[in-house]
Amino acid sequence: PHQAQCLQCERGAVGSCSICRIHFSQDLEEGVAGLLQELQPDFLFVDWDRTLCETKSGCSPVLGKHGLNPEVAAALAMHPRNAWIVTRQNVSNKGAIEACLAAVALEHVQVWCLGGGAQRRTKADVMLPLLDKGGGTGVFLDDDIREVLGTQIVAHERLHRVLFVSDSWELKTASVK
Repeated sequence: PHQAQCLQCERGAVGSCSICRIHFSQDLEEGVAGLLQELQPDFLFVDWDRTLCETKSGCSPVLGKHGLNPEVAAALAMHPRNAWIVTRQNVSNKGAIEACLAAVALEHVQVWCLGGGAQRRTKADVMLPLLDKGGGTGVFLDDDIREVLGTQIVAHERLHRVLFVSDSWELKTASVK
C-alpha cells in the first residue's frame, strides 16, 4: 500500500489517505469544504470541465446554459487568495470562463487555460512552480484520474489531490448577479 498511484489504500472506508495525499470527494463525509477546513491549504487548484463546470471536452461555457457545482464554487469562495482554475480548455475560452466566474462572485479566481497554445504545458507545469515559489500546501481537485495520478503531481509532497466525482450543476451562472 501507499504507492500514491495504485489507489488501493486510498479506497478505504475513510475516503482519504494522508500518506499518499489523495482524497475522494464522493467518500468525504464533510465534502470538499470540510477537507479544505481540515487541511487549510495555501493554494487551491480546480479543474474546469466536469469539476467546477458541467462543460465537457473543452466546450466553451455559456452563461445561463452551463451550471457550476455549488460545493466547488463554495470552496473557491472560501479561498479568496491563491485560487486557480487550471484547465485544458483552449486559451480562446479564457474570457468565457472568467465571465462565468464573475457571474457568481468568483472574479478573484485566476484562470490558466492550457489548450491551443504554441507551447505544450501540463497542469503540473502551472501548479508546481506556484507551490514552490509560494511555499505552503495546495489542494488539486480534478475529475480525471489521469490528472490526479500524474507523475509530477504525485511526487510533490505538499500537494493533496482530490478525485472529484459529481453530477450536481445546480448553480446556474445567469441566476446569480
